Parts: sequence; C-alpha cells; structure tokens
Amino acid sequence: MHLTALQVIGGNITVVQGETAILPCKLIDTTEHLTQISWQKMTRGNPINVNFFTVLDVDGPQFVNGRDDRFKFIGNFKENIATLQLSNVKLMDEGTYTCIFTLFPSGNHKTDIPLNLLVPPVSSLEDNHPTLGNEEVSLVTCIAASSKPPALVRWLVGSLEKQ
Repeated sequence: MHLTALQVIGGNITVVQGETAILPCKLIDTTEHLTQISWQKMTRGNPINVNFFTVLDVDGPQFVNGRDDRFKFIGNFKENIATLQLSNVKLMDEGTYTCIFTLFPSGNHKTDIPLNLLVPPVSSLEDNHPTLGNEEVSLVTCIAASSKPPALVRWLVGSLEKQ
C-alpha cells in the first residue's frame, strides 16, 4: 500500500456577473506521474455533473461535450496547475466545478470549487407629486430588481432610516 500526503487545492470563488472568474486548482506534495487533468461542472444551466474540459501533456487543452470559448486553460500541466479562466460569467454558470488530476499509479484526486455569482440590481427611481386633498405631496418609488443576493433598499428621511 502506498500512502501519500498529496493534496488538490482549489477555492470558493465569488464573482460579479459579466466579469472574469479564475477557478484555481493545484496538486501539491506528489512525485507520481500526472497523466491527465479533467474538469467537470454542475451548474444552474445544467444541473447534471458533466465533463467539459481535459488537458493532456502531449495534446494540450481540449473541450469535451461542446466548446465554450469563454473557458481558457491558464494552468501549467508540468507544474500540476489546472487553473481555468472563465470570461463573461453568466448566472447560468453558477455551480460546482470539479478539478480532477489523474495520477499513475494512484488514480484520480479531485477537489470541488464552488462558483457563486453576484448580480447587481437593475434600479430605477421615480419621483411623483400627487395631490392629497389641497396639498401636493412628494411620492418617490424606488425599484431594485433582479439582483443576487436580493437588494436591500434604504430610505433616509432627515435623520430617520427606513428599510
């Protein structure tokens, strides 16, 4: 039996929609031969865990099950770095990405990398002056929609704060 202290290191990533996410993945503390790097994902857009990317020493990076040019391999196979870059992140990309190193002779070693998205609200402010009896009053409507996490709207009226 061969005991090893190898580790696959990833991270928990949070990114704003439309920006670029770095999915870090590195294998440390091993002298075994790396034969392949694989990536799987289970996302909002596809809630089934699927292989989508592989890297071989000779062939380099390749898409599996369809090409998505927003993904770019920025790792280094020879240095056991499997990091991916994902450009123009969408809400449907949110989910769990799994980085898998295939070693000889011990087999697969992996880590999960959760990708969380923040979506800024679409906001609007409307100022109306309806008449209440004989007086005109100010009525302001604020809408903050479609955000993740949900937007918190605060009103500051003089020294008072309302939520």
